[in-house]
Amino acid sequence: MEAWGGATYDTAYRFLKESPWKRLELLRERMPNTLIQMLLRASNAVGYSNYPDNVVKEFIRISSDHGIDVFRIFDSLNWVENMKMPIEEALKTGKIVEGTICYTGDVSNPNETKYTLDYYVKMALELEKLGCHSIAIKDMAALLKPRAAKELVGTLKKELHVPLHLHTHDSTGNGVSTVLMAEFLGTALMILFGVGVHCDEVLTKTKYHGSGHIFAITTWAFGISVTLFIFGGVCINPAMALCQAILGMIPWSSFIPYCIAEFLGALFGALVVYVMYADHFKASEGKIDPIAIRNIFSTNPNCRNLPRNFLVETIATAVFLTAILAVATNYEKQLPIGVGLIVWAVGMGLGGTTGFAMNQARDLGPRLAFQLLPIKNKADNDWQYGLLVPGIAPFVGAVLAALFSHYFLAI
Repeated sequence: MEAWGGATYDTAYRFLKESPWKRLELLRERMPNTLIQMLLRASNAVGYSNYPDNVVKEFIRISSDHGIDVFRIFDSLNWVENMKMPIEEALKTGKIVEGTICYTGDVSNPNETKYTLDYYVKMALELEKLGCHSIAIKDMAALLKPRAAKELVGTLKKELHVPLHLHTHDSTGNGVSTVLMAEFLGTALMILFGVGVHCDEVLTKTKYHGSGHIFAITTWAFGISVTLFIFGGVCINPAMALCQAILGMIPWSSFIPYCIAEFLGALFGALVVYVMYADHFKASEGKIDPIAIRNIFSTNPNCRNLPRNFLVETIATAVFLTAILAVATNYEKQLPIGVGLIVWAVGMGLGGTTGFAMNQARDLGPRLAFQLLPIKNKADNDWQYGLLVPGIAPFVGAVLAALFSHYFLAI
């Protein structure tokens, strides 16, 4: 949690009439198991002009002693030379150091000559070479557009060997649009893998027809890993968005937009899959059970017992989300693979009764796609089951996961 340094130090003195050091001590006391991050303006420390080196060094040391765990260090002009000493001193404390790049310009503009991809890659590699544990893109003016974010983040992730974070101020609305675009595309890609593998398994004349549920669950698992490798720490799941909102990881104002973007992404992904497999859908007419065709898109139980189905989905979702939060907290760099293994384990162990939706977008988006598509001899879409079990149970599981993670895992 970024809770100190930068403007918060100045604000405490000037406006709140309190000691920022007492504030930090209180935060440390109340959040003993949470990493506290501060923003350090390189040689300006938390002020607005350069300070002597000995002052900055002592400030970093005392900040560390008072409870700072992560130093996010930047220079407003991206002058790496001005960041070297603060980075070196922060590293000496044994705490986490995040080298930060200030974003400006537009890397997606072909006419950009100064603030290009090469400019940002060069700076990021310099900061990594200095020993920074992670790199942040600081979009302080909210100039980073979705397309530019895709190019910049994608390129930096290929070049760097440390985690990459994006920090944005949403004064122009670009921040929200960038995040929502990632949720939309990430969910669509997940569905491309998931619904796609069910097409492979069920439809006539596919290369993997009849490959079975182990093949399908494995593809779901590693398809989600691929999605997280590409898009980073996206939710791609309304239940996860609710869980993170409860825990304060995302603002409540983002919850509904996340859900809408994820649902639309799932719908779009399912429609794309249909186009890809249209010939196989046609070849399967009259040969494949209509219920099996329906189940390509959505989860449905073989033994329909709504209370028990609801319970199973709730438990599966609670386990699923809790495990992801634990991995994200303790093994962030392994998150994509970790989530894939979690999906695999939960799918194998808890998915046999309901098909383990654990995600409203994953079920309801493709379910609506099935409703809209020109598929002949459709089975009933069973909206009663869809809205009650995969529609509501994952939210209940999300609440349980958030409570367990907060009170037992101290997340």
